[in-house]
Order: sequence, then C-alpha cells, then structure tokens
Amino acid sequence: MTARTAETLLDIMLSRAAEHPTDIAYRFHRFGASETQDVLMDDLARSARAIAETLTRRGLSGERVILALPHGPDFIRAFYGCLAAGAVAVPVPMLKPGKEDRRFEAVLKDARPALVLVDQAALEQARSVVDRVEQDGGASVEVATVDQSEGDPAGWKRPDVSADTLAILQYTSGSTGDPKGVMITHGNFVANARLIQSALRVTASSTGVLWLPFYHDMGLVGGVVMPMYAGATVDLMSPQDFLRAPIRWLEALADRKATITAAPNFALELCCDLASPEALAGLDLSHLGCLLTGSEPVNANTVERFIATFAPCGFRADAVLPAYGLAEATLLATGTLRDEVGPTIRAFDGKALDSGRPEAARKDAPSRRLVGNGAPETRVRIADPETGRPLGEGEIGEIWLTGESIAKGYFGRPELSSHAFGARLLGEPEAGPFYRTGDLGFVEGDDLFVTGRIKDLVIIRGRNIHPQDVEESATRNEPRLWTGGAAAFGVDRGAGEELILIVEAGRSSVSALKDEASGSALAADLVARIVEAHEVMPAEIAIVRPGRIPRTTSGKIRRSAAREEWRESGFAAGLIHRWTRPENDGAGAFAGPVIGECLTRQDVEAWLIARLAHHSGRPRHQIALDEPFASYGLDSRTAIEMITAINGLNIARTVEPTDLYDHPTIERLLDHMFDPEAAQPAETKTDEASDLETEAAALRALLDA
Repeated sequence: MTARTAETLLDIMLSRAAEHPTDIAYRFHRFGASETQDVLMDDLARSARAIAETLTRRGLSGERVILALPHGPDFIRAFYGCLAAGAVAVPVPMLKPGKEDRRFEAVLKDARPALVLVDQAALEQARSVVDRVEQDGGASVEVATVDQSEGDPAGWKRPDVSADTLAILQYTSGSTGDPKGVMITHGNFVANARLIQSALRVTASSTGVLWLPFYHDMGLVGGVVMPMYAGATVDLMSPQDFLRAPIRWLEALADRKATITAAPNFALELCCDLASPEALAGLDLSHLGCLLTGSEPVNANTVERFIATFAPCGFRADAVLPAYGLAEATLLATGTLRDEVGPTIRAFDGKALDSGRPEAARKDAPSRRLVGNGAPETRVRIADPETGRPLGEGEIGEIWLTGESIAKGYFGRPELSSHAFGARLLGEPEAGPFYRTGDLGFVEGDDLFVTGRIKDLVIIRGRNIHPQDVEESATRNEPRLWTGGAAAFGVDRGAGEELILIVEAGRSSVSALKDEASGSALAADLVARIVEAHEVMPAEIAIVRPGRIPRTTSGKIRRSAAREEWRESGFAAGLIHRWTRPENDGAGAFAGPVIGECLTRQDVEAWLIARLAHHSGRPRHQIALDEPFASYGLDSRTAIEMITAINGLNIARTVEPTDLYDHPTIERLLDHMFDPEAAQPAETKTDEASDLETEAAALRALLDA
C-alpha cells in the first residue's frame, strides 16, 4: 500500500513504518540545544499502537480526545494514537498551570470529549477545569498524560477506519465564546495532502522547516500530515522558539538547505523588520523552492518586501506561493507556483472593488493591490451570495468550494452545517454541494483574487476578530462613552489588515473629552481594554460626538458605512479626539549603551520606560514600574519585537517569550533578569497577582498564537 492508494492517514503511517522503520519522520529542534529529538517511524508506530490499545480498551473508539500538549513528540504520538484507535483527535493550545483559559473551557463544553491528554505540568489545571464543567452539568471527562495512556502495543487491533471516518475536530479561531469544531475525515486529509503535494511539488526527498503550532490547521496539515503522506522528513521548531528570534527560522532553513516552508503574512513582515545586515550575513536561501504564505490575507507589499529583503540571500521570487485556504477545506484550496515569474500582483481601482467591480487602477484614483492565489480549477466557483447564481470571470461574488477536501460540517451543529456546507448553484443542480466561505472574490485568468468578506469579520495575523466583541469590550461599563455607540472594522492600507475603532462620547462627556489630556487618557484606556480582551492593538481610535456613527433605521451599527466614511474623511465632522498607533522605528531608537560593559538594572529600566512610552504614546513619567505591560497596548507583534529587542541588548540573561507574562511589569521583569532568585512568576503570587493576571493574560495567548 502506498500513500497514493491508501484511504486513511492511519494506513499511510503503518505502511511507511513497515517499509521504512528507521526513517526519521519528524525532527524537533530546541532553542539553544545542539541535539534534536527525532521521531522514527518504527517508534512512532509502536507508540501509536500502545496508546490506541489503551483508548480502545476504555471504549474510546469514536469518542473525542482533546490534545492539549506541548509542541513536541508527545503530540505526534498522541495524534497517531487517536487515529489508530478510531478516536477523534481535538488539537488545542496547551494549558498554562494556574491560568484561566476560557477558550479551552469553551471547546471542552462544545466537543464533549471522553479524555483530555495534557503534559504533567498542566495535569492539575486540566482537572480543575474539567471538574468545573462537570459541576455545570457536563459529562464525566478523564484527564491523563500521554505516558499514562500507553498500553500493550501487542494487544492492538486495527479499528474499522475508512476514508469517511472522522479523524479530528479542528476548532477555528473564531469568537472565544462560540468555537466551531470542523469535522475532518481521513479522506479529507488524504485528498488535501494529494492537492498540496501537487501544488508545492513535494517529494520524499523534500526538506521542510516549520514552526506553526499543531493546533492550527496550517501547522497540523503542513507539519504533521503532509510529511507523513509524502514520506519526507520535516524539521520542526516550536512557535515559542520562533517568537524568541524569528530570524532563527530563516537560519534553520539555510542550515537544513530546506526546499519547502510555510508562514502567514505577519511572520514574513516580522522577518523583514528584523533583517539587519548582521542577520543577513551568510544566510543562504537559494535552496528554498517553495514558501507558502496564507492563513490570512496575503499582502502585496509584504510579498514584495520579503522578496527584495532576502534576494541578496539567494531567495527567488518564484519560490513564493500565495495560497487561499481554510480549516473547512482541511487546509489548501488554491495555490500555484509560477516558475521564473513569481506571484501575480495586480492593482485595482479601490472604489470599484468596494462596489463589486474589479477594474484596473487609474492614476487619479485610490487603488488596492491584490495578490493572486493560484488557479481555482473546478473546485472553486464564484456565486451571488443571495441567489446562488454562478458568476463569470471578472465578477465579484462569494467564494464557494467543493471537492474531497471539504469537511463534513461543524460538530453538533446540523442546521449551520447544512447552510454552510450544502450550497447549490442556481441552474447547476448536479454541481457541488459547495461550502460557502463568506469571502468575496473573483477569478481573472489563472488566479483567484480575494477582495473582502461578506460579514464584518476582521482578520489580523490569521486571527478572526469579531467587531461586535471589540465594540462591547470598549464600551462596557465605560461612563465616558455612549452605550452601544461603537463601530469596529478592518482596513488594509498596504501592510495587512488593521483594526479601526470609532466610539461615540457620552453626552455629558463631550466637553471634558475635548481636552487633549482627557481624550488621550480615554484612548489609552480603550487600547488597554482591547489588547487585554482580544490580543490585538488598534491602528486608530476616533472619539466622535453622539449619533455620528451610521446606523440602520432600526438602530443597528452600519460598519461598512462607517468604514467608508473613515476612508473618505476620517470622521472629521464631529471628531473630538483621534489616537493613532505610534509608528515602530525599531529597537535602535531605545538601544542605549549596548556596547562595552553589560547594562545595569538602571540602564535596562530606562530603556524599557522609553520604549513603552514611545509605544503607548504616553510621556515617560506616566510609565509606572508596577503597571502591567498589557496596559501599554502590547499586541502579538509588538510583544515579539520587544522580546527580540531586549535580547539584543548587552545583558547577561536571555529573556524568554513567556517572561513578559510571567513577570508582567517592568519591576518584576527586572527582578527576573537581575535577581532571579528573588523573582517569582505572577501565577505563584496571591492577592497582588490576581489583579495583574487579568490585565496581562493577553500576552500569554499572544505568544502561543
């Protein structure tokens, strides 16, 4: 049996283990360690059988098993153990001891698993959450480690698994309170792996380096499923190691002479930001034949910037593969490598696109540049979202997908699944069924162009941000604002999608907020609220007079109309105060005396104060040593930049990504850096810590995203 003839991922794994038992399927690299953790096929098959024997003996075939595990060999073993038992794996981020995880609890309630697998450090935390859910009426759930779940591999029997058997629930990055589990079968995995192999030209001799988390569809399919299907070896970094030093990903690509990799748009932008002459020196990317970028809207400026930045390192433009995909399609929907040409980038008239017409850009009008996402073929159709009428080339409509990669629906949601996954084209009853993506786009030539979304969803660095959630977070219990008077929306000004927030002042607060200090104070509070709740920093906040935000006749916020007015006038009429995110001018502006002797605690304290003052827009005297970092508006990207900048200083101790969370104030971080015996992580402290944890909780989530 080969990957091309096998119906299930289980059969592919077992067949490869039998034929090539000493193959290294997965090679894990650890920050600062010279040795790797290698997962050999024979060992993997034995572990999978051992775990499956235990799961089967406990009657868990067909049941859901949550995998809340670190990014390492245990996840791989547990994943294939679930497949070998006929159980349904549910990958989620690993738990942090002592920390509340609302998303984990929401998935626990929705997936209704029989077992939760965690590492030893999170065992008690998981049991605590499970106990709370059970007390709320949930079914009994067992919690265990992977080692505790290993039985006798000799007692394993192959389950009744076919292409139609459910393999995983992939939870989308939607609203924390309402996660949706995408039901992906063995057949979906095999079909999408076949598509990826063709699009990315993957062979058994291909070498890849990836760092994306396994609970993300790109990390799971790209880093776990695809290497197994292709019979290849993949080198894996942890997401944490990427965040410590993003350039190390590129160094790993060069060291391994990697031919394939993948990353979302924000990661490419971040690497460009950190590409100093020293970082580029000796970096050889000439072996890289495919860099797939997707998971969020692909930005033309970022693609061109990455190509230009790393061209001196041998990176070729035709190695870039912009892709369109989503969890509901298992992963990849479209993507095409263009030899000696590179990605398609076209400029269109901005207003025409907003009106549903893809017209070429004019010199005297605002334009938007779009990146083509490859040949759509027959599995992609453009349809009128209201009538289902199929649209032709050059007509903007909803992107509909069909084919063997399309998932079976959302777990436990038959009505939603029927609507989303059961669409039919008007006049073509034999076609489909189709999955309605909610994305707008059009086909032109050999490319699919994505223009926006039907709904108001904002996607920033691959994360789905629901505008109503942002609006509620900003205005809840805020007497200076008009209740319900907020509009959040996304815009793309050439560097990826950004969040804009318009809020209406309360009638009694208008006069006071005209004062610059008062308006700035409110804006700073709103920034802190949004970062804390949603792990994203807005690009702009406009405080306007009551009643200025467009509404329907029934009083509902018209976000699209608000976006249009912001684009045209910035809400100049009725504007009370405008806050804009400070531009990042790099770590150099705050570097201080990095040459010579190691910096003292006082030197680093002054550096941190200066950087946070610049980032938050506050004067330096308002930066408090005991104020949480989250209150100064650090989102995922700025947190990564700050970690990298700190480690670029001449200090004796390396700062880890989680240190900004475990020691979430200037004072605590300095204690950790200069007096580690006296410093304690925030979770081990009591009364004082509880206030800080709420405000700092975003940072841990950002560093895991």
